[in-house]
Amino acid sequence: MRRAFYSNVRLEVDQTARVDFTLQVGGFSEEVEVTDTVPLVQTDTSTLGQVIDRRQVRELPLNERNFLSFVLLVPGGQLPAEGSRNSTQGGAISVNGAREQSNNFLLDGVDNNDPYINQYVALPSIDAIQEFKVQSGNYSAEFRRSGGAQINGVLKSGANQFQRIPLRI
Repeated sequence: MRRAFYSNVRLEVDQTARVDFTLQVGGFSEEVEVTDTVPLVQTDTSTLGQVIDRRQVRELPLNERNFLSFVLLVPGGQLPAEGSRNSTQGGAISVNGAREQSNNFLLDGVDNNDPYINQYVALPSIDAIQEFKVQSGNYSAEFRRSGGAQINGVLKSGANQFQRIPLRI
């Protein structure tokens, strides 16, 4: 049987990819390699959303150094109505006409919601954000908490880990 594999397949935060290919009978010394970028069309889910990747976070101009301002780039994202409950709290965003209290904030997949005003609890520095995804509709049941946008941020990982030093007694 021939070997076949895809390279340059990039998955972003909370993305499902399906890559179909057919294996063909061949000799032991033959190998098929596809090096072209595979277009990732969401055929496995009806989720509507947009990923703001590391390049966009790094290169786009940003006032206030609050990554949530990028949510306004997502179709349906808009500033909240003036005088609304969270409009003075910072980071209040309305998506597709939903109230800004209807958004769900996740950080590395963990709940990041203030139970009183339903805003984010921890706002990481823009320099700590790897990428984030804003889902604006038809999201899966795992995001059952809110009817507004699902804002799922992923922090950068790095080599600055705490070093464990053995303690001798």
